Amino acid sequence: MPLIIAIKAIAFTISANSFTISANSFTISTIAFTILAIAFTVLANSFTVLANSFTVLAIAFAIFAIAFTIFTIAFTVLAIAFTVLAIAFTIFTIAFTVFANSTPQTAASKGTAHAVRENILSICHL
Repeated sequence: MPLIIAIKAIAFTISANSFTISANSFTISTIAFTILAIAFTVLANSFTVLANSFTVLAIAFAIFAIAFTIFTIAFTVLAIAFTVLAIAFTIFTIAFTVFANSTPQTAASKGTAHAVRENILSICHL
């Protein structure tokens, strides 16, 4: 009878140990799944950072496009200003030519350089 009790005790101990081993394997599995979840979280965060990088890049390109548009507008305004300046010089040349052609013969007879000088001084006094 004591042998049967001893065998039962050994069987119970083996059974208890197998439950402990099963519990330990579940604990290890839980740890493994936790590590896997952390890895997927890190991967998801990496994709989020990558998406944010592309967003920042898109914003940078948009700012560059706006700056380039402003630069183009500035050059267009500058071209218009030079066109207006050219028109003003053309009008000034026409006016100067008309004024030079309308000077009396006495000024023209004194010599071309002197006549031009007098015409310029006359324009300045207007």
